[in-house]
Parts: sequence; C-alpha cells; structure tokens
Amino acid sequence: MTVLAIDPGAKGAAVLVEGERVLAWWAWTLLRRTGGEVYRLRRSTPTPDEAEVPTLGVVGQRIGDAVLWVTDERALVVEGLFVPRAGQGLNIQTHTALAESAGWLMGGLGLGVPVARPLASVWRAAVLSKARLDKDAAERLAVQATRWEEWPGDPLARLSGEELGACAEARLMARWWLTCGRKAA
Repeated sequence: MTVLAIDPGAKGAAVLVEGERVLAWWAWTLLRRTGGEVYRLRRSTPTPDEAEVPTLGVVGQRIGDAVLWVTDERALVVEGLFVPRAGQGLNIQTHTALAESAGWLMGGLGLGVPVARPLASVWRAAVLSKARLDKDAAERLAVQATRWEEWPGDPLARLSGEELGACAEARLMARWWLTCGRKAA
C-alpha cells in the first residue's frame, strides 16, 4: 500500500511512503515578499528541485500530479486540526490559517481517495507513545524515531532542520495509517 501523508501548514511537508520506504518528499515554506506571499516548494522527485508557487493550492496540485502514477492501493493522511476550547490557548487567527492551509492543499491534490484526518495526539500516542508534545519536541522525537530506520538511498537523508522535522512527522503519520488507522476506518 502506498500512503501520501501530509503535515499541513505554512511550513509543512508531504511524504509518499510504500510500506516503510519513503519514495518521495515535498516541503514548503511561506515567504513574505514585497509583492505578496509565495511558497518555496522543494521536492525530492523525479529530480530534486525548488520552485516558488503562488498558493498552497498549487503546492497540492504539484504533489497530486507527481503521485498520479501510483496505481496500487493508496491512502491519504492529513494531520487533523485540534481546536481547543476558549480560554485554553485558542488563537483564532493561527487555527484559521492552519485550517485554510489544509483545505488548500487537499483541494489541489485532486486524488479522489478517502482522507484520514488523525489529530496529532492520536497518531503520536500510537506511534511515539506520547500524545502531548509541543511542535518542536514532536519534530525532534519524529526525527529520532525515523533516522535509525533509513533505507539506503532514503530521500529524507538529505534533509535537515524544519524540513526534516515536518517530513519525519508525515512519515510517522503514514506509519500510523499502516499500523492503526486503516483498521479504524
């Protein structure tokens, strides 16, 4: 089974995984320019490159176009959005931006497959045995959990920093789907 897993947001990543093997990755970052905002999109396949695109919808479209060749059973996993109750750290602007980011990405994909939307606390509890972590701690733990398993030629081996953290989290979301998520679906 092939799984496309996405850690959405203005800084996010997607990985295409077959079993435990990463076939490809994409990472994007919002850049604020004088003329407006653009996204820097980097990818590992078919050849590593970098481009600036105008919206996350275009990011999603580029990812979707790249994975159309996958013909076996496939799944899409996009991290769900947890919205706390009022008074519990709710930042409406941040949560709205994250929800919009996920929507733009998924709308651009055009894959026509069911989408699993596990909350971070759900997939992290199942895969990392830790449900409550801040984003930085979660990314560090995800990198530690995936680095020792690198396959020869693993595309993630070339990454570092935030891109590696986001890709490692997406990789673990794919693992969650393969080990737990599809059983619950």
